[in-house]
Amino acid sequence: ADFTVISSHHGRARRNLRRISKHDLKAAKKFGQKIPAHPNVRTGEPRWKFVHNGLVYITDSTCTREITSYKEAITIDSYPISIPMMEHHTELKRILKEEPYLCTGHTFIIIDQSGSMRESDVDGFKSRSHAAYGTLSLEFIAEQLSQRPNQDDLFAESVTVIEMRDEGKAIFERVPFDWILFNRLLKRPNVARPSFGGNYNESL
Repeated sequence: ADFTVISSHHGRARRNLRRISKHDLKAAKKFGQKIPAHPNVRTGEPRWKFVHNGLVYITDSTCTREITSYKEAITIDSYPISIPMMEHHTELKRILKEEPYLCTGHTFIIIDQSGSMRESDVDGFKSRSHAAYGTLSLEFIAEQLSQRPNQDDLFAESVTVIEMRDEGKAIFERVPFDWILFNRLLKRPNVARPSFGGNYNESL
């Protein structure tokens, strides 16, 4: 059977931004898994979700009108934090605050959070912002921590993370370089709001 997709203006814009074709949506509707989606927040009208080959497609209650669509993001699991790890983290924070001369290194990281970071054109990630934080977590934090032979060593390294918009804002300042930071960076895109322009000079 042929499946009809009636595109809304919002839906078309989203597909163009995320490089999803109308053929992809028809395939999702024909072959994908159909499950209830969150209802319309204003009217309470039911909506449906179709999932197929990494594509998520949201329709109205009739399954004919497109609401939005996006590529399913990869999942990066948080690192399990034990009580000894939290105690170790607390001790590192104390050292960095009370005995800063013991700090073995301080890394400054500037993350672009200008309006363009809302775009969804990075495969495997919900947005550029998610891609930036996910890559930072895996390639910079986890890569170095996993190579340390003894995770309990008191390497008092600190990290400052600055989000860049029209101005720079430090969201994490002189925090320990550890798995707690890894987890916090993974969660950050869920609350960060990319907006305005980007000014590296102000962030520096």
